[in-house]
Amino acid sequence: MFCLQSPMRPNSVTSTLVERQMQCWHAAQARQRAAEPPPACDQPGVLAQARLATSPFLSLRSLRCQGQNGHVTIRGRVPTGYLRDLSDMLVRSIDGVCRVTNEVEVLPLGWASACK
Repeated sequence: MFCLQSPMRPNSVTSTLVERQMQCWHAAQARQRAAEPPPACDQPGVLAQARLATSPFLSLRSLRCQGQNGHVTIRGRVPTGYLRDLSDMLVRSIDGVCRVTNEVEVLPLGWASACK
């Protein structure tokens, strides 16, 4: 009879090595986070722009943000109201943002190129 078995079976030595490597990895991650400067709370526009620029929705990447003293203004055009609301929600979720003014226009696909 043919039986498939893993060539490496977990044992106490293997488990200890894996646990030790995980501890080292977690410690390295903690040191890296501690070495990074905290986000600039006085620049919410920069943080908002970075958040929208990394969005999986391409329309949100073209939006522009300006911010000062916890107030962020979002400008640009998107094809749906959902994306407009999503941009607002993404910016509001940033620490240090107290107020958001959403000046994003909702234009159907194709209208953005005709308006330029």
